[in-house]
Amino acid sequence: MKLLAGRTTRLQVAKVAHKSLMDAAVVGVFGAVVGALGGLGGGWISINGQRRHQREQLLEERSRRVHDARIEAYTAYISAVRVLNGMLWTLFDELTAPRTSPDVWRDCLIEIHQGWVDLSATASRVCMMGPTVVATKAELLHDAMRAWHVICTEWARESIRAGSVHGDQQARFREAADAKRSQIRVFQETARQALRTDV
Repeated sequence: MKLLAGRTTRLQVAKVAHKSLMDAAVVGVFGAVVGALGGLGGGWISINGQRRHQREQLLEERSRRVHDARIEAYTAYISAVRVLNGMLWTLFDELTAPRTSPDVWRDCLIEIHQGWVDLSATASRVCMMGPTVVATKAELLHDAMRAWHVICTEWARESIRAGSVHGDQQARFREAADAKRSQIRVFQETARQALRTDV
Protein backbone atom coordinates (compact mmCIF):
# COMPACT_ATOMS: atom_id res chain seq x y z
CA MET A 1 0.00 0.00 0.00
CA LYS A 2 2.81 2.30 0.71
CA LEU A 3 4.07 1.65 -2.75
CA LEU A 4 0.69 2.52 -4.19
CA ALA A 5 0.45 5.60 -2.04
CA GLY A 6 3.93 6.70 -3.19
CA ARG A 7 2.97 6.30 -6.82
CA THR A 8 -0.19 8.24 -6.36
CA THR A 9 1.68 11.05 -4.79
CA ARG A 10 4.21 11.10 -7.57
CA LEU A 11 1.43 10.95 -10.09
CA GLN A 12 -0.39 13.74 -8.36
CA VAL A 13 2.82 15.78 -8.19
CA ALA A 14 3.40 15.14 -11.89
CA LYS A 15 -0.16 16.23 -12.64
CA VAL A 16 0.21 19.33 -10.53
CA ALA A 17 3.56 20.10 -12.18
CA HIS A 18 2.03 19.57 -15.60
CA LYS A 19 -0.94 21.76 -14.65
CA SER A 20 1.47 24.46 -13.42
CA LEU A 21 3.29 24.34 -16.72
CA MET A 22 -0.06 24.65 -18.54
CA ASP A 23 -1.05 27.57 -16.32
CA ALA A 24 2.30 29.25 -16.97
CA ALA A 25 1.87 28.72 -20.71
CA VAL A 26 -1.67 30.15 -20.57
CA VAL A 27 -0.45 33.11 -18.56
CA GLY A 28 2.38 33.62 -21.07
CA VAL A 29 0.01 33.48 -24.03
CA PHE A 30 -2.46 35.73 -22.23
CA GLY A 31 0.36 38.17 -21.43
CA ALA A 32 1.48 38.17 -25.06
CA VAL A 33 -2.09 38.84 -26.23
CA VAL A 34 -2.52 41.66 -23.71
CA GLY A 35 0.84 43.10 -24.75
CA ALA A 36 -0.08 42.93 -28.43
CA LEU A 37 -3.46 44.56 -27.77
CA GLY A 38 -1.76 47.21 -25.67
CA GLY A 39 0.72 47.89 -28.47
CA LEU A 40 -2.07 48.12 -31.02
CA GLY A 41 -4.09 50.41 -28.75
CA GLY A 42 -1.09 52.60 -28.07
CA GLY A 43 -0.30 52.74 -31.77
CA TRP A 44 -3.89 53.66 -32.60
CA ILE A 45 -3.89 56.41 -29.96
CA SER A 46 -0.57 57.71 -31.26
CA ILE A 47 -1.72 57.73 -34.90
CA ASN A 48 -5.03 59.33 -33.96
CA GLY A 49 -3.20 62.00 -31.98
CA GLN A 50 -0.86 62.69 -34.89
CA ARG A 51 -3.81 63.02 -37.28
CA ARG A 52 -5.56 65.44 -34.94
CA HIS A 53 -2.35 67.45 -34.61
CA GLN A 54 -1.91 67.53 -38.40
CA ARG A 55 -5.52 68.72 -38.84
CA GLU A 56 -4.96 71.47 -36.28
CA GLN A 57 -1.76 72.52 -38.05
CA LEU A 58 -3.52 72.60 -41.44
CA LEU A 59 -6.40 74.67 -40.03
CA GLU A 60 -3.97 77.07 -38.37
CA GLU A 61 -1.94 77.37 -41.57
CA ARG A 62 -5.10 77.99 -43.63
CA SER A 63 -6.26 80.60 -41.14
CA ARG A 64 -2.89 82.36 -41.38
CA ARG A 65 -3.01 82.33 -45.21
CA VAL A 66 -6.56 83.75 -45.21
CA HIS A 67 -5.53 86.43 -42.71
CA ASP A 68 -2.52 87.43 -44.87
CA ALA A 69 -4.64 87.44 -48.05
CA ARG A 70 -7.23 89.64 -46.34
CA ILE A 71 -4.59 92.12 -45.23
CA GLU A 72 -3.30 92.27 -48.80
CA ALA A 73 -6.82 92.69 -50.27
CA TYR A 74 -7.87 95.38 -47.79
CA THR A 75 -4.63 97.30 -48.27
CA ALA A 76 -4.88 97.14 -52.07
CA TYR A 77 -8.49 98.34 -51.89
CA ILE A 78 -7.72 101.36 -49.69
CA SER A 79 -4.74 102.18 -51.94
CA ALA A 80 -6.98 102.07 -55.03
CA VAL A 81 -9.51 104.32 -53.26
CA ARG A 82 -6.75 106.81 -52.45
CA VAL A 83 -5.40 106.77 -56.02
CA LEU A 84 -8.85 107.36 -57.53
CA ASN A 85 -9.46 110.01 -54.88
CA GLY A 86 -6.36 111.87 -56.09
CA MET A 87 -7.39 111.56 -59.73
CA LEU A 88 -10.87 112.93 -59.05
CA TRP A 89 -9.46 115.89 -57.14
CA THR A 90 -7.01 116.54 -59.98
CA LEU A 91 -9.92 116.69 -62.45
CA PHE A 92 -11.83 118.94 -60.06
CA ASP A 93 -8.83 121.28 -59.85
CA GLU A 94 -8.57 121.34 -63.64
CA LEU A 95 -12.29 122.07 -64.03
CA THR A 96 -12.10 124.95 -61.57
CA ALA A 97 -8.76 126.38 -62.75
CA PRO A 98 -8.86 129.73 -64.57
CA ARG A 99 -6.81 128.54 -67.55
CA THR A 100 -7.62 125.00 -68.57
CA SER A 101 -8.76 123.14 -71.67
CA PRO A 102 -10.95 120.23 -72.76
CA ASP A 103 -7.80 118.30 -73.78
CA VAL A 104 -6.58 118.33 -70.17
CA TRP A 105 -10.03 117.20 -68.93
CA ARG A 106 -10.06 114.40 -71.51
CA ASP A 107 -6.63 113.17 -70.34
CA CYS A 108 -7.85 113.24 -66.73
CA LEU A 109 -10.92 111.19 -67.69
CA ILE A 110 -8.74 108.52 -69.31
CA GLU A 111 -6.67 108.22 -66.12
CA ILE A 112 -9.82 108.18 -63.97
CA HIS A 113 -11.25 105.36 -66.06
CA GLN A 114 -8.19 103.20 -65.35
CA GLY A 115 -8.34 104.16 -61.67
CA TRP A 116 -11.98 103.09 -61.58
CA VAL A 117 -11.13 99.72 -63.15
CA ASP A 118 -8.43 99.15 -60.51
CA LEU A 119 -10.77 100.18 -57.70
CA SER A 120 -13.52 97.84 -58.89
CA ALA A 121 -11.11 94.91 -59.18
CA THR A 122 -9.79 95.41 -55.65
CA ALA A 123 -13.34 95.87 -54.29
CA SER A 124 -14.32 92.54 -55.83
CA ARG A 125 -11.34 90.87 -54.19
CA VAL A 126 -12.30 92.26 -50.77
CA CYS A 127 -15.86 91.01 -51.25
CA MET A 128 -14.54 87.54 -52.10
CA MET A 129 -12.12 87.44 -49.15
CA GLY A 130 -14.77 88.50 -46.64
CA PRO A 131 -15.89 88.22 -43.97
CA THR A 132 -19.39 89.38 -44.85
CA VAL A 133 -19.34 92.46 -42.63
CA VAL A 134 -16.17 93.74 -44.34
CA ALA A 135 -17.54 92.91 -47.79
CA THR A 136 -20.68 94.91 -47.00
CA LYS A 137 -18.65 97.94 -45.90
CA ALA A 138 -16.46 97.61 -49.01
CA GLU A 139 -19.57 97.68 -51.20
CA LEU A 140 -20.85 100.79 -49.40
CA LEU A 141 -17.50 102.52 -49.94
CA HIS A 142 -17.54 101.41 -53.59
CA ASP A 143 -21.03 102.91 -54.00
CA ALA A 144 -19.90 106.21 -52.42
CA MET A 145 -16.87 106.32 -54.72
CA ARG A 146 -19.11 105.59 -57.70
CA ALA A 147 -21.48 108.44 -56.84
CA TRP A 148 -18.53 110.82 -56.54
CA HIS A 149 -16.97 109.48 -59.74
CA VAL A 150 -20.22 109.92 -61.69
CA ILE A 151 -20.67 113.54 -60.57
CA CYS A 152 -17.12 114.42 -61.55
CA THR A 153 -17.01 112.59 -64.89
CA GLU A 154 -20.44 113.84 -66.01
CA TRP A 155 -19.38 117.40 -65.20
CA ALA A 156 -16.16 116.90 -67.19
CA ARG A 157 -17.96 115.32 -70.18
CA GLU A 158 -20.54 118.12 -70.32
CA SER A 159 -17.72 120.67 -70.18
CA ILE A 160 -15.76 118.86 -72.92
CA ARG A 161 -18.84 118.88 -75.16
CA ALA A 162 -19.44 122.59 -74.46
CA GLY A 163 -15.75 123.46 -74.90
CA SER A 164 -15.68 125.26 -71.56
CA VAL A 165 -16.62 124.54 -67.96
CA HIS A 166 -20.32 123.80 -68.04
CA GLY A 167 -22.31 124.41 -64.89
CA ASP A 168 -21.06 124.59 -61.36
CA GLN A 169 -20.97 121.17 -59.72
CA GLN A 170 -18.58 122.17 -56.94
CA ALA A 171 -21.15 121.79 -54.15
CA ARG A 172 -22.29 118.34 -55.35
CA PHE A 173 -18.66 117.29 -55.84
CA ARG A 174 -17.68 118.32 -52.30
CA GLU A 175 -20.78 116.70 -50.80
CA ALA A 176 -19.98 113.39 -52.53
CA ALA A 177 -16.34 113.69 -51.41
CA ASP A 178 -17.48 114.09 -47.79
CA ALA A 179 -19.83 111.08 -48.06
CA LYS A 180 -16.95 108.99 -49.36
CA ARG A 181 -14.70 110.10 -46.51
CA SER A 182 -17.06 108.69 -43.86
CA GLN A 183 -17.35 105.41 -45.77
CA ILE A 184 -13.54 105.09 -45.85
CA ARG A 185 -13.43 105.47 -42.07
CA VAL A 186 -16.19 102.87 -41.57
CA PHE A 187 -14.48 100.39 -43.92
CA GLN A 188 -11.11 100.79 -42.18
CA GLU A 189 -12.64 100.29 -38.71
CA THR A 190 -14.49 97.18 -39.86
CA ALA A 191 -11.37 95.78 -41.53
CA ARG A 192 -9.33 96.32 -38.36
CA GLN A 193 -11.97 94.50 -36.31
CA ALA A 194 -12.03 91.59 -38.77
CA LEU A 195 -8.23 91.36 -38.66
CA ARG A 196 -8.23 91.81 -34.87
CA THR A 197 -5.76 94.69 -35.17
CA ASP A 198 -8.01 97.24 -33.45
CA VAL A 199 -6.58 96.62 -29.99
